[in-house]
Amino acid sequence: MIFAAVDWSEERHRVTLVDSQGVVLERTSVAHDQSGLARLDCLLTHGREVANGHVAIELHESLLLDRLLRLGVNVYGLNPEWAERTRERFTSAGLKDDERDAWSMAEFLRTSHIHLRPLRADSDATLALREWVGLRENLSRNGPCRSSAYAITSCVGVHICCRAQ
Repeated sequence: MIFAAVDWSEERHRVTLVDSQGVVLERTSVAHDQSGLARLDCLLTHGREVANGHVAIELHESLLLDRLLRLGVNVYGLNPEWAERTRERFTSAGLKDDERDAWSMAEFLRTSHIHLRPLRADSDATLALREWVGLRENLSRNGPCRSSAYAITSCVGVHICCRAQ
């Protein structure tokens, strides 16, 4: 069984993997791009039973989270306050270090995963709803339609028509 944590960042993610005894297997960072995320996938799955992988991440909603869920590992979204508390278990208060944060979240997950519930991937209906909301927000942000009618086709194949007032 492996336990991992991803300390998320906009450009580079700190990743720590530990085994069931707490021995650090890997400490690294991966870029937030296609090749970096592919490397993260490999770190979490290479030569391992995917169902035995447990990953902690501070975010509850992101493309990175969606990717981890699709990978098939058990993903645990940590409340930002929990993540901060895990850091305080091992370091002085206020000392922020991405590598240590990733390790402390992985260690927390190793010792506490039986008390946590893994996240589940969104259903197709939820994904479609999320897309509808995104389209609505986009239309609201860009103002009323300027032509008499036009349609936006979402990737779920539904047309939204907007007519000028």
